Amino acid sequence: MIENIKSGILFILVVSSLLLTLALWNYQPAYEELGEPTYLDETRLVEGDTRQFDDVVYPKQIYFHNFHEHSQLPDYKGMEQLFEEIKEWPFAEVEPFVSDDVSIWSRNMEVVFPEEIPLAYIVQLLNVNQTDNLWNQTFNRVYFQLSQNNNEIVRVTFASDEYEGYLNAEIQSTSVYNEINQLIDNENNVSLGSYDINEETTLYLPVERLDVPGYTILTEEIYDIQPLINNLFSNPTTVRRQVPSGNSNEESYYTDGSRALTIKRVLQNEKAMEFINPFSTNAPEMTRYDIMNRSIGFTNDHSGWTDTFYLDSLNEHSNEIAFRMYYEGMPLFDTEGYTMIQQTWRDNRIYQFERPLFYTSTNFQSEEQESVRSGLSVYQFFQQHSDQFLPESISDMRIGYEVNTISDASNAMYLKPSWHIKYNGRWQPMSYFENMLQTRGDE
Repeated sequence: MIENIKSGILFILVVSSLLLTLALWNYQPAYEELGEPTYLDETRLVEGDTRQFDDVVYPKQIYFHNFHEHSQLPDYKGMEQLFEEIKEWPFAEVEPFVSDDVSIWSRNMEVVFPEEIPLAYIVQLLNVNQTDNLWNQTFNRVYFQLSQNNNEIVRVTFASDEYEGYLNAEIQSTSVYNEINQLIDNENNVSLGSYDINEETTLYLPVERLDVPGYTILTEEIYDIQPLINNLFSNPTTVRRQVPSGNSNEESYYTDGSRALTIKRVLQNEKAMEFINPFSTNAPEMTRYDIMNRSIGFTNDHSGWTDTFYLDSLNEHSNEIAFRMYYEGMPLFDTEGYTMIQQTWRDNRIYQFERPLFYTSTNFQSEEQESVRSGLSVYQFFQQHSDQFLPESISDMRIGYEVNTISDASNAMYLKPSWHIKYNGRWQPMSYFENMLQTRGDE
């Protein structure tokens, strides 16, 4: 009897083993093979192109100072055109100069960049002859000051918010002098007030409401991501695509067993990607110059400039750099950063990389003028609620386009002009703070 039981158990085990082996033979993992080897030759996005340094660096604002009066151009598209002119102005040799202060209480034009720019890039950004000095600092402000004694000379000062000392130059041109003079006296300029946000931050903000155009635009998807795969993975032939259990259009995941590229649906009907390379080690800090140089070169390698992108932020301590999408001279903001190209570098290799997989194509409707509240009222809001929002946490305020989706089935979005506040290093729309205040009041 016992022998019969043993035989039965042995039979069951043998059958189970055979069934398990058969199941393993027939099992197909949820990965798809990528394309034929010919696809390995694809290294550039057909929707994009390459850019130089001066194509991706743009001032966040241009101010005009007439002693104690301040103003800006009435439209942001005009600022874009003005900066293209500035890049062609003939600068004399740039020389370092140490001083206690740069006075703006005179007639001058101030160009402010969103980040500190290494001096090594000055010859690429502006019409400056190669300098022989070894000044290794950076600048983020350029003052064009009209000489009071000579209407042919514009004195130029390159200044930094982070470092002491200045660079001085001259522009010897009557036409440039006259143009700056006319810009300062332009009656159509927007009047600005000077406001101390906190002990470290002073901003020039419009004192009246502004009429700013809003746009309904169409977007196009970047369908072929093979060039990105070929650039991001050291051996693209080993990359497999994981098929999601649900709708395969909802999210895709590419991996070679270590590196990973995730594609996700964002803004209702758009897509964005995130890449991470865990093999990258914690390396020493890179210089600003190296981060910019590698970032622009890397993006050029796959023709990744699919829209108008400008430098938005750079952190040399974490080796992070970001470029923001612009439309008609104004920045686009969304709460998750899907309208930005963001890169983190480690050991001179790309560690983390995020970017949109869509680009703006055309206006869907004619522009609509939106009335935007004054900068003064924004300043007063935070002054009145300084117990709720710490003034020292605010580092910038600016008008930009808030990205609003129109419908689930549409590739259209509305760009609504509104105020955005950089709070604790992160951009948030003005509505974020108003809603938070209301929520706290209801508690």
